[in-house]
Amino acid sequence: MRRTLVLVALASLSACPHPAEEAIRKGNVYFASKDYARAAELYEQAAEADAKSARAREGRGNCAYELGDYALAAKWYRRAIEAHPQGATARHQLALSLAALDDVAGAIEALEATLAVAPHNPYAHSLLGGLYKRSGKLDRAEKHQLEALQIDEDYHAARYALGNLLADAERQFARLAAKKQDGLAAYGLARLAAKSGRPDEAARHLERLLDGPLAEPRRILEDPVFAPHWGAPALAPLHARLAAKTSTAP
Repeated sequence: MRRTLVLVALASLSACPHPAEEAIRKGNVYFASKDYARAAELYEQAAEADAKSARAREGRGNCAYELGDYALAAKWYRRAIEAHPQGATARHQLALSLAALDDVAGAIEALEATLAVAPHNPYAHSLLGGLYKRSGKLDRAEKHQLEALQIDEDYHAARYALGNLLADAERQFARLAAKKQDGLAAYGLARLAAKSGRPDEAARHLERLLDGPLAEPRRILEDPVFAPHWGAPALAPLHARLAAKTSTAP
């Protein structure tokens, strides 16, 4: 009988989660519901309870990132990397935080480190390509977008970025359209036409985009590529439609 009671007690103990794990679990629930402040408290509790928990530190960094405190996010992501040097997601998030702080060189370094531990991550390759483009290193930008597509040929963001880098942009955007990504293709072609000083052609492509499900009208409205051309007869009505969509967006 006594042996049975001991076994029951041991079973109950094993079912009790570690304090850090319980705090992370609760933090994940609050994070999913976008209560980032409460989630942050719980992740910090988990980090205090377990000095080696990379998940707690990464979770805390994610909260800071969502709240727009990119410097604090970078601090917590670095702590997560110290706790788990082979973790790729914390390095990736560190790169995003540094990019948001305009530390492009630091973001590139973080992404190169990400690829050292996760070389087959298409998102990391594509983001790195975008950062190299931002720093003016177009050959490296092209290389990493191509790497992303070699890993995942349906990685549409990489193909869109590649279309904005290569001379055969139309072909890249046509392939996007063939992959049922017609909206993304139309946006890319509209930007290409605007860059080339062809507002009538840009208007035709934007018309296709506006006729479909448009997720981010503000992005198009504020795109500097179109700014010099909104007064053109073909684009002015589309500018008004975008402004109306933006004013009614939640």
